[in-house]
Amino acid sequence: MKKTSLILLIMCCCFASCKQEKRVEIIYQECLYNSLSDKGESLKRYAKGFEMHLIALNILKDSSAQSYYNIYKSIANGKHYPTHYKYSYIDSINKIEQYKINPNNKECLKYINSLEHYNDSKIAKINKVQFLLDEKESNNKFSEKVTKILPIMEVKDFELDYYKHKTFMFIYFSFLSKDLLLFNE
Repeated sequence: MKKTSLILLIMCCCFASCKQEKRVEIIYQECLYNSLSDKGESLKRYAKGFEMHLIALNILKDSSAQSYYNIYKSIANGKHYPTHYKYSYIDSINKIEQYKINPNNKECLKYINSLEHYNDSKIAKINKVQFLLDEKESNNKFSEKVTKILPIMEVKDFELDYYKHKTFMFIYFSFLSKDLLLFNE
C-alpha cells in the first residue's frame, strides 16, 4: 500500500510540474483572431505575404525562428530597415476591419493583463522593461530599447505569430523616434 501511495504521489508531482499554463502570447493572438469575422485568416495571409516579401529582399533569410531573432539582433546593433516596401504590411492590416481591430486589440490586451500568470509572462517582462526605459531615459534610441528587450527573448519565441507580427512592426518602426512604445499598441 505504501509503495502504491508513493508511486501515485510521485506521478502526481510529475504531472503537476509538467503542467504548463498556456502562453500569454498565444492567448492574446487567439483573442485577436477570434475577434475578427474571418478568425484572423486575412491577418495570417498578410503576415505570410509580408514574410515572403522580406525573404525576397534578403531582410529575412527564411521563415525560421532564428531568422526572426536575427532581425532583433540587427536592430539592437543599430540597423534601420527601409520604411517603404512593395508589399505594405501596415496598409494590409489596416484593411482588416479597422473599426474592429483597435477596440478588439485593446480588449484582448485588457484580458491578458487580467490573467493570473500574466506577470510571469515574457510580454509582461518586456512591457516592464519598456516602461522603465521610457520613464528613465528621455533620449533613448529604438535600438537601445531592443537591446534591453533582447535578453528576455529566445529564438523559439519567434515560432509564435505574436512575435512575428511584432518583428514586422519593429522593422517598420525601426527608424522612429524615442517615444515609440514597443509591444504596447
